[in-house]
Amino acid sequence: MFRNNESMILVVDDDATLARLMAARLEWEGLRTITAESGRTALQIFETERIDVVLTDLEMPNGDGIWLTREIRKIADTPVILLTGHREDHRREIRNLHDVTVIRKPVASIDVALAVEADLERRRAC
Repeated sequence: MFRNNESMILVVDDDATLARLMAARLEWEGLRTITAESGRTALQIFETERIDVVLTDLEMPNGDGIWLTREIRKIADTPVILLTGHREDHRREIRNLHDVTVIRKPVASIDVALAVEADLERRRAC
């Protein structure tokens, strides 16, 4: 899909194993990744690296996906993909976020890769 792509994807999940699995799939597709286990750590990385798409779990301790998206929006308009098993619980908050894709868990890794590809294509078109 993305062979020889220079895009950097920030993968955020408090489940380190899941974050590594998602990152591995994206790397297999030719993307570069950085992982973080909390929203706060992800924000520190975001502030120091050039990130093209953020892929984050919605519910995490130490800065959830909604908090992280709001903090990112103060800095940049980078696309964010929120992964959640509880979309209905946060519908109003998610609706108020700009340029966010929501994917319901469980999700196949190919669907995550396709969502990242779509966000990268939208970003290139702007």
